[in-house]
Amino acid sequence: MTTKRSRSGMVSGTGTGLRRRELLLATSLSFVATLMPTGVPTAAAAGPRYYLRLRGVEIAAGAIVGGEPSATAPAKPAEAAGSATADGGSAAAESVARRSPSEAVVAMASENLTAELRKRPEVVLELDGVAADSPPARIKEELQRRGLRGYEVTLRLLKVERTLRPAPAGRRFRLLEQSVRVALVGTLYPGDPQLALGGDGESAVQIEVGAQISENQERDALTEAVKDAVSQAVTQGLRKLSAGPVKPPKDPPRRRPPAKPPAK
Repeated sequence: MTTKRSRSGMVSGTGTGLRRRELLLATSLSFVATLMPTGVPTAAAAGPRYYLRLRGVEIAAGAIVGGEPSATAPAKPAEAAGSATADGGSAAAESVARRSPSEAVVAMASENLTAELRKRPEVVLELDGVAADSPPARIKEELQRRGLRGYEVTLRLLKVERTLRPAPAGRRFRLLEQSVRVALVGTLYPGDPQLALGGDGESAVQIEVGAQISENQERDALTEAVKDAVSQAVTQGLRKLSAGPVKPPKDPPRRRPPAKPPAK
């Protein structure tokens, strides 16, 4: 059984059995109704609106709960160990394998953040013809020319928790749960680093496991939880940007005091 829970709801799927090296992922059903008047362009038709400069992924203090997550890359097969290439491919693979679990989950979150943003037609991550390390004044000039708003974005891992739960009533297998909570934070760029973008995401994935839990099961459950949480944070952050800043309510009109009666 695989169950995925998020802030937006809970989705679960049940299979008759688990393959040893395969995770049966839950199918998320989303029902989205879009009412768009004729002639109003969609986000894809309107083109890019935001330039996001990615600063990276941070882990908050105490975010890792229940032990280090098993997110490392699987070991290379013995027959492939000697297939080193002249360009250093073998050394790069060994470097990945030596990453700590915390470093691996940061890399996983970073990859999912980039992939999620690249799917959004209203976002650009690079300015064609402008180097990423160009002076802020040059980037500001280019953003104005293209009609884009710029932000510098950081993804924070607030919680990465692994829990092994007993088998539910009437079932044989225990539940391995990987839960992830993230926050997407953005400031204006270039210019004064004012907080201008924010989005939260939280997801938990449960899978049935036997007495032995494989690295693939650990990694796949964590991957799905990270992907879902990051997607939520990006969706919420961009929705807030699209809505614009919240305007304070207007003060009620002041009443004039009643006129005094003329003196007799």
